[in-house]
Amino acid sequence: MKICRWIDLVFFAFLATVVGCSQTAFVEKNASTKKSEAFYPLPEFAAPPTAEKIQTRLEYLFNEWKGTPYNGGNSKRGIDCSAFTQISYRQLFKMHLPRTTKYQVSYGKQVALSEIDTGDLVFFKTRRNGYHVGIYMGGNSFVHASTSKGVTISKLDSPYWTRVFWQVRRYF
Repeated sequence: MKICRWIDLVFFAFLATVVGCSQTAFVEKNASTKKSEAFYPLPEFAAPPTAEKIQTRLEYLFNEWKGTPYNGGNSKRGIDCSAFTQISYRQLFKMHLPRTTKYQVSYGKQVALSEIDTGDLVFFKTRRNGYHVGIYMGGNSFVHASTSKGVTISKLDSPYWTRVFWQVRRYF
């Protein structure tokens, strides 16, 4: 009798593990498909973070990633602008952003530059079909993965960024 209960327990534990793993694998498999480019929030804050709290988080994040080279990757060995914003939003705000700038600009709410707030994403058209994205830090500054300097902070009112500015989007 005890052996049968033990076998039943082992069987149900095994079944739960297999079902749990297959669901996880399904989610991970689907996470790499184009359909996963959709924006969806992860668990939300009890209250929206204040501009000061966001700025503090962004400064910490910048210090963690400062100088990481730009090379189209998504790690400290090298990162591109959209991977940097995606990782930043996940770490700082518990939000999932799509992987590419093309999809990131499709979500959130577009706001006027005059209404920009700390944590908003700033988008730029750098070439005919080239786009760039960064995170507004306040004080007319934004953090981003630059092709020439790696992860850095730039000013929105510099001649280059003023010329290529496209739009601001808010996600929370």
